[in-house]
Amino acid sequence: MIELTLICVVFLGAGFIKGITGIGLPTISVAILTSWVGLDQAIAISLLPSLASNLWQAIDGRSLLKLGQRLWPFYLASISTVWLGTIVLSSVNLSILSGILGFALAIYSVSSLTGSKTSVRSDTERWMGPCMGLANGVLTGMTGSYVVPGVMYLQSIDLSREELVQAMGILFTLSTLTLVIALGGTGLISPSNATTSFFALIPVILGMITGQKMRAYLKESSFRNATMLLLLSIGIYLIAGAFN
Repeated sequence: MIELTLICVVFLGAGFIKGITGIGLPTISVAILTSWVGLDQAIAISLLPSLASNLWQAIDGRSLLKLGQRLWPFYLASISTVWLGTIVLSSVNLSILSGILGFALAIYSVSSLTGSKTSVRSDTERWMGPCMGLANGVLTGMTGSYVVPGVMYLQSIDLSREELVQAMGILFTLSTLTLVIALGGTGLISPSNATTSFFALIPVILGMITGQKMRAYLKESSFRNATMLLLLSIGIYLIAGAFN
């Protein structure tokens, strides 16, 4: 009971952050739970809350068709290699993969905190999108995190704030669905994990609703920086743990 309560607290906080910034699930939930229950279990528990929150984000906007027409090569590539990452997840030492997750979180948080951002030209987007998608799919399957390099790529292609949030939601939704299918044959989605994941839906929804309402009263840039500092701290912790 105590364990389930703590898991709900994690998802409540992650949902709150996602409601404000558009990111945070499963990046934060997987990162925190990995240090507690292990990477494979953390990914499995995060699947349903991630799917629900990401689907909400994907359809909550006016640019779904426009983004699909522009970014379909990137999205298609992103889901095509998730299975490869899950093979690595089920066969490689989890401490190594936890370290990779920590490294990915550190790269993403540092790039966000320093404001470093590249700009991709439209002609470059044609081939870079699929390349970034392929890499993102592998890392998604290995670590359960969708942000590196996928979100970094989406931030570089001159989308409006609203389009970026919806584009991330589409990426996260497709990646989560593909991850569910890919993990189905590995045995990582046990009845126990599925039950816990189902119960975690409630705090995630509550957290997102609260976060969306609080968005108008909080300075998003400051809150995002605080989130990035949290991710950086977790990333460093996971990297250190991989060498112990």
